[in-house]
Amino acid sequence: MNRDLHCIASHEQWLEETGEVELIGGWAQIPLAADFSSAIDTSSYQVFATSYDPVSVFVTNRSAAGFEIHALALSGKGRQSTMRCAYRVIARRRG
Repeated sequence: MNRDLHCIASHEQWLEETGEVELIGGWAQIPLAADFSSAIDTSSYQVFATSYDPVSVFVTNRSAAGFEIHALALSGKGRQSTMRCAYRVIARRRG
């Protein structure tokens, strides 16, 4: 898993984590990095996901520990066995 941590310039303090993940069987569970989750308000963060394949993806089961990304099955077909996906998590700094 590939990850970076960035600070976003704003009147509020926001932190960002980005990465890429492989969806196996149409989904992946992504844990928040420990240094990131300890620095953010884990009760309210946003996740943006982008598929590198012609498949729609969505985020579900957000928690303080992480989240899941799922691929929508193509019409008349099952889920792809594997695909790549990028994600971006933004959250307010804790405290």
